[in-house]
Amino acid sequence: MINYSKKMNLPYLIKSMTLVSIIIFSQVYTCKGLSTFTQGAWSSTSRGQHVGALLEKEFKKEFPMGLTIGGFHKITFNSVAAIKAFLPQAGPSKPLTGGTSINPTKESLKNELAAELVTATLNIKFEKYLNAQQNQSQPLKNLKVCVSPFLNMTVHEVMIEANEFLGGNTKNYKAEDFLLFLKALNNAGYDEINAQQYFTQPLQLSTFQSDVSSTGMKNGSIEVSNITGGLGGPYQYQINYSPAKLPLTNLAPGVYVLEVSDRIGISVKKTIVINDAVDKKLNPIPNTQNPNSVISQVAIPPTWMVNEIPNQQSSSSDQTK
Repeated sequence: MINYSKKMNLPYLIKSMTLVSIIIFSQVYTCKGLSTFTQGAWSSTSRGQHVGALLEKEFKKEFPMGLTIGGFHKITFNSVAAIKAFLPQAGPSKPLTGGTSINPTKESLKNELAAELVTATLNIKFEKYLNAQQNQSQPLKNLKVCVSPFLNMTVHEVMIEANEFLGGNTKNYKAEDFLLFLKALNNAGYDEINAQQYFTQPLQLSTFQSDVSSTGMKNGSIEVSNITGGLGGPYQYQINYSPAKLPLTNLAPGVYVLEVSDRIGISVKKTIVINDAVDKKLNPIPNTQNPNSVISQVAIPPTWMVNEIPNQQSSSSDQTK
């Protein structure tokens, strides 16, 4: 396999991806050495180990229906040649109009926001090739954004919003918001300091719950440990969307939504069940509209009750003998 992320004497190639661990109350993974490429890199002549060779080789496989950006109004590129005719470019950044545009050039459609969005789409899609030999914690799309107005959103979530904005849905954000985000992402290989101000690994944690000792008691508890990712503590805790402090004790049987936030607001949610005594277990029913919450809980009959239900088929068989 060609190592397209190999460092070469070309200004648009970057270093391989590494992760640096820093201990600040917990293990914090920063985003150093991200393997992303700029507009100029993706649009350059394909030769040798250059990323352009990767684009030429894998474009049809990764985009069999073409590369499309936008929403209601959109742009579709059907070939590598079309992409290279559109990149690189600077200039105005504004939502599209006119429905669907097929294979526009930088001369026919001047839109820097669209150009940076095409570039970011390529960086995310081809990451599996660029980092095939790297040992990274999370894919690029799962990184968390550390600055407003996209604080605590993943790269994937911001990309969805960027496409909606470009397609004409401008109610939530400004073009400058997306342009700064996309440039930080696409230039991460050149400007690690700026990239680390924009992106971090998602927050993760381990939990251990203790069920109540007997029916009617409220002595359940939840322990939190091994917090990784984010930008470190002090951490804020919420139980069922109300502020809480560690240790989380004196809990009644039920379903709890635990949310932990780092010092800038990067957060993670986890649904935890505190069971009643051994003769009753509570299982959460996920809310399909919000995976981080539950809508109700169901009591499962204890094993001894199930075992005492007569086997009707066996009983009928015995009567016929």
